[in-house]
Amino acid sequence: MARIFTGDSSPSNQDGSGPVLVGDLWYDTRGAVLKMAVSLGPPLTWATTARRQPGWIDVRDYGAVGDGAANDTTAIQAAITAAGLRNAALGIPGATVYLPPGIYRLEGTGSELILVQQQVSIVGDGPVVSVLLARATVPATTDVLRLAPPLGANLSGTQLRNFGISSESPAAGRDGIVVDATVQGLSKVLYERLMVSVVSGRGFRLVNPTLNDGWYLATLRDCRFAGGIALQRAGDSILIDHCNCTGRGIGVEASFVSGASAAVLTRNNISSHGPALRITRGALVSITENTFETVSDGNYPAEPVVDLLGDPEMAFCPMVARNSINAAGVPGTDAIHLDYVLNGYIGPNVIAMQGAGRGIVTTPHTAKLTIDREAISWLGTGIPIADVSGRAMTYARANV
Repeated sequence: MARIFTGDSSPSNQDGSGPVLVGDLWYDTRGAVLKMAVSLGPPLTWATTARRQPGWIDVRDYGAVGDGAANDTTAIQAAITAAGLRNAALGIPGATVYLPPGIYRLEGTGSELILVQQQVSIVGDGPVVSVLLARATVPATTDVLRLAPPLGANLSGTQLRNFGISSESPAAGRDGIVVDATVQGLSKVLYERLMVSVVSGRGFRLVNPTLNDGWYLATLRDCRFAGGIALQRAGDSILIDHCNCTGRGIGVEASFVSGASAAVLTRNNISSHGPALRITRGALVSITENTFETVSDGNYPAEPVVDLLGDPEMAFCPMVARNSINAAGVPGTDAIHLDYVLNGYIGPNVIAMQGAGRGIVTTPHTAKLTIDREAISWLGTGIPIADVSGRAMTYARANV
C-alpha cells in the first residue's frame, strides 16, 4: 500500500496544527509543499504532490484498492458517475475525481474500460505513482480511458492531470486516452503530466469525424505518449507543448477543420519508425523548437520526417523553425516534405540527412514558400533543397 508523508509519519494533531492524514495522504494544514515517498515495490520513488483539495472525490471511497492486484475498474467508474451526479445535484460543474498513489488494475472488454461522459476531471499524484494498469487479458480493441460526451452534455473546462496509463502486455488495450467528439464537442480542456505506455495503439487519440467545433482550445503539456498522438479534425488553438512521443508508425498525426488557426507544436521530442510528424490538413500551424527523428527497424519504408500535406480546398500556412530534424537514421529519408502549402516559412533548423535523402522537398502544388536557407544547418550527405514545385521559391538572405 502506498503511503505519503510530510516531514514525519506521526499521527495528526486533532487541533489542526500538525500534519493531517486524508486516506493515505499526509498534508500540512499550513500549506507547506509536500514530498511523498511511494513504496510500490523497489525502487523507492520520490516526487512532489499537490494536496487533495476539498470536495475532490477519492476513488478509494468507492472501493478502489490500488494495490496492483484487485480489480478497481468498477470502483473508479462509480467515482466518476458519483462526480457527475454531484454536479447535477448542486447545479455546479467541474467535479474532480482523485487518484491517490497506487496501481489501479483494470479489467474488461467492450469499447473502453473507463468512460467519462460528464464534466468531470481526473487528477492523480504523478504519472509514475498514480497508474491505471490494464490487465493482459484486455483485448486490443478496448481503449483504456474514453471521454465521450453525449449530445447536449458539456465536458468543456475539464482536465486530466498527473497520472499514468499502462498495461501488463504490449498487446493489451487499444488506445490509452481517447477523446470522442463524434456526437458532441468539447473545448477549454487541459491534459497535463500524463504518461501512457505499453498499449497496442495510440497514446492519445481524438476522434472527430464530422463536427467543426469538436475539439478546440485544447492543451497537451508535459506528457509522454508511447504510440504517439493522432488528432482527427482538430479545431482552433491547439497546443502540444513539451511532450515526448515514441513508438511505431507516425509520431504525431494531425488534421484540422477548415479555417482552423493557431495550432502550435513546440518543445516536443518525437521519435518514431514512420514520419515523426504528419499534418494532412491544416491552416495556420507553428512548428518550433522540437526534436524530430525517424528511426528504422527494417519494417517501415523511408518516409519524410516532417510531412506537411495541405488540402486543395484550404490554405495551409505552416511555420517550421528552430527544430532539430534528424533524417539520417534511415538512409534516403527526406527531412521536410511540403504539398499544397501556401505562404509557408521554413526558418532556422538543424537538418541531418544521409545517402539520397533530401532536406526540403516541395511539390507542384506548393507556392509562396519562404526558406531562410542561410540560417539552416545542414548535416551529413544529401541534397539540401529539392524544388520540384515548378514555381519560384523565395530564399531569405540568399539566392539558390
